[in-house]
Amino acid sequence: MTERRQPAGLERLRADYEAAKARLAEIGFTCEGSLIERYTSCKNPNCRCQDPDQRHGPYWQLSCKHAGTTVSRVLSAEDAARYQEWIANRRRLDATLKEMNDLSRQAGEYILAGQRRPFHGPEPPAQPARTTQNPGISPRHVDIPGFCAPSRPPLRPKNHVLPGTSYSS
Repeated sequence: MTERRQPAGLERLRADYEAAKARLAEIGFTCEGSLIERYTSCKNPNCRCQDPDQRHGPYWQLSCKHAGTTVSRVLSAEDAARYQEWIANRRRLDATLKEMNDLSRQAGEYILAGQRRPFHGPEPPAQPARTTQNPGISPRHVDIPGFCAPSRPPLRPKNHVLPGTSYSS
């Protein structure tokens, strides 16, 4: 049985697709969410942090969605480095899958055009507008929507009074 030679355009698309598949195998663990580097000021008027260039920190925070609610966790610098790698892996995974979808669409259009038939697959998704800064949050905020299962209840502010509780002196 003789092998049919594919057109050069289809061969290029197939080679690009195989390269993308190989990149998928190299991606490690992933985590969806945002890693935020925070610097804070305390209320002590004599503290060095009153100078914006000498604020306390960095404090690392992971922010993610769980059941439609944003959940934030304070991380150690060591854990933040791990999460930064996992979040970067998630970005590479998303970009590679998008590339594979684009290549598949182009190949489908190419194959069907050769048979004088239209491609009926879905239109490529529109690119959403992204905001990377939220006023008053942090100087470095990596905006990655997603999910991260919470490991403990959300943190409360220091002077938070629980409903039905009174703190009288």
